[in-house]
Amino acid sequence: MKRIVSLLSISLLAAGLASCSSPNDEAENQAFSSPTTQASSEETSAPESTEETTTTTKQAEEDKDSHGLKQRDAKDFLATGPAYEQMNSWGVKSPDGKVQCSLNEQSEGPWCSVNFSNPPILPDPEIPQWDANMVSYKKGAGFFPSAVVEPGDLVPAQPLKAGEEVEINGITFSAPREDEFTVTANGHHFTLKDNGQFSADTYPLEPDSNGYAEQGTICGQMDTRWGLKNVYAQVDGTNCPKAMEVVDYYVHYDFKPEEVNTRGILNIGEWECSFAAPKFLDDTEPSNRLPNCQDRSGISRVVLLDA
Repeated sequence: MKRIVSLLSISLLAAGLASCSSPNDEAENQAFSSPTTQASSEETSAPESTEETTTTTKQAEEDKDSHGLKQRDAKDFLATGPAYEQMNSWGVKSPDGKVQCSLNEQSEGPWCSVNFSNPPILPDPEIPQWDANMVSYKKGAGFFPSAVVEPGDLVPAQPLKAGEEVEINGITFSAPREDEFTVTANGHHFTLKDNGQFSADTYPLEPDSNGYAEQGTICGQMDTRWGLKNVYAQVDGTNCPKAMEVVDYYVHYDFKPEEVNTRGILNIGEWECSFAAPKFLDDTEPSNRLPNCQDRSGISRVVLLDA
């Protein structure tokens, strides 16, 4: 009988304890289980967030080249108007405006108007403009400075901003900085930077292995009675070694009284040399203003300019 009463008391006590459980106890139980629920929710949403980040990063990488330059669309530089309806033409300008390049869909390379700080000298005997003001592309050879009286028709140009690059018909225009602009075509390039300093993989010009030189090549230097001079090739194909030999003979020649003349003309084998003409002659004629030597065939010709 006592055992039955004891069992009954235990049952009533357990029931009483269960009925006395508070709402706070339930809250505590929920609190212990909530981190698992939250983690499960975060794990579900994480792949979506990661995918969005990857897509954004990939797009940003596609917009920049290996040098970190933002890629522009070629159509941003496409010329419009009646003059350009028959053939696609583009114009690209450097951020500082010192270089303006033009090209069309048939161009091997661009032609560019360039504001050099120290222009290369191209002493063409046929024209008075000797300071380079253009850079042109020669097929298979690369970029070379050129000097023209009139630059001709340039395609209206849009500027690249610093940190941008554009590729048009296989030709790349890059502006890593405000005052640095590089043009690349068929493995050749030229750059204008640091307020107009020019450089190119083909410049400065040098004689070939046989000593023949392009116009504007410095064959060498010579001490003369007019001071230290650079000896420039004036025509393509000038024989530099022979020209230097002739110039050396000429500048050190002691004229006999009967040989003296107002222009210092002296015949040296197949060559003829002279120095500056009298002031009453036309100074715009290149041969009238500076010491020069040329062979009579016209194949080689040099002029002496201050070093």
